[in-house]
Amino acid sequence: MKDADIEINIDELRLVGFKGHQQHEIVEALKTELIRLIKSNGIPQGMGNSIQLDKVSGGTINMSPTTKPSAVGYHAARAVYNNFRVGWR
Repeated sequence: MKDADIEINIDELRLVGFKGHQQHEIVEALKTELIRLIKSNGIPQGMGNSIQLDKVSGGTINMSPTTKPSAVGYHAARAVYNNFRVGWR
């Protein structure tokens, strides 16, 4: 699957306690990891090629004061993808 085949739009993302530049880095890491997961593992069965969701949980992410924003996005993407896999079987 090519990158151009996958489009992820996030209309709203609630990130409490992060500054603007950190939020941007989190969103970019989240999108990058979601695309990588979809390319590596495919779209979870039953989702089809196009979906629109009103709300998706990114789970709870345990972090320290030194956790990089990109790591937050990475872990949130994995939680979202795993929720897709469990919820769409």
